[in-house]
Amino acid sequence: MRLVAERLPEDAMTSGGGSSGFGAGLWVLDSEKMLQGEYWTNRYIVAAADLAAAVAIGVSITNIERAVHYSTVLFTKFRVSDGQPLTDVYQVVNLNSYGAAAIGTLQLMPLFNVVRVDFNTAGGGRPSRKYLRGCLSESSVNFTQLDGGYITFMDANYTGPMIDLAGFVDVDGQQITSGSAYPFVAMRQLRRGSKRKTAAPNTGTTV
Repeated sequence: MRLVAERLPEDAMTSGGGSSGFGAGLWVLDSEKMLQGEYWTNRYIVAAADLAAAVAIGVSITNIERAVHYSTVLFTKFRVSDGQPLTDVYQVVNLNSYGAAAIGTLQLMPLFNVVRVDFNTAGGGRPSRKYLRGCLSESSVNFTQLDGGYITFMDANYTGPMIDLAGFVDVDGQQITSGSAYPFVAMRQLRRGSKRKTAAPNTGTTV
């Protein structure tokens, strides 16, 4: 298995910093996919000078994701924001592009079966994890383990390119240094990405 020198709708955003927000220059990117009426998202944190630069990184991340998702998975859009619930700094980029991996006659595994990829950071703390669904077929799995050739495919086409992508960081802005695909099939409940929060209504105060 190759160890390559590699945030909440879909992915665990964990680190050792304990911060509750995102610092200046950090942007939240939500990549939305759809298959047979089911929607899900993967979240990434990117470091960029401004919104336009963050969007450009979003295009690169989407292209990397498409390489390992089957051609039945529709990439509907991605959304970049400053991560602050009460601001209006964001951009939505419509895609309507399919995954690039040919499905052929392969049987796609249920969407709750996911590939877990662990990314290590330069500054310590817990690994960042991504859970990818819509990219597993019966040929990818040997009983409960991922096939060795499939792990090599994932690390060559997703893990490695994500590590090499400038601007891909963890929630504390730490550079991603290494990573690898977890060798077993992971389970992840399917749920829709949440909508952007708005300010809580003023319900009044009783004195």
